[in-house]
Amino acid sequence: MDNSTVFQKTAKGNEEIKKHSIKLEYKVRSLLILIDGRKTYGQINETIRHLGLGPDAFQELEQLELIQAITMQASPAAVAAEPQVRTGIEKFIDAQRFMSEIANDALGFKGLFFKLKIERCSNVEELKELLEDFETMLGKKQTAEQANMARKTAENILNS
Repeated sequence: MDNSTVFQKTAKGNEEIKKHSIKLEYKVRSLLILIDGRKTYGQINETIRHLGLGPDAFQELEQLELIQAITMQASPAAVAAEPQVRTGIEKFIDAQRFMSEIANDALGFKGLFFKLKIERCSNVEELKELLEDFETMLGKKQTAEQANMARKTAENILNS
């Protein structure tokens, strides 16, 4: 798979995030949450490298029609020459969205207060301060490995 490929969620993918009707494996669901129509395959792969997912996970999501590759308007040479530096606000928004979705998935209504804590954060540093609590809360409903993977993914988003 080309590292410059950009994926976006389809309507079915957005619906899956809300309804959990397909019952995706935890790691694959984390990948679906991260796909936003802006980051490239290479960027997302770097963020989730600790999950051990590869091209097959992207292909699974494509086959389920939850994501689709999108065509970029710029030429490949222009895209390659353009630095892929993410701003602090992009990191913040991506991490906040990821943590909020994972907390909602794992904890449901019981995670409402923690989700509110996440949504009250106004910068990257405040989200980083919640990471330990994030892992602890998830560990109440998931395996320690899943909770740790979610924390590492959030850290990677914040530090990328």
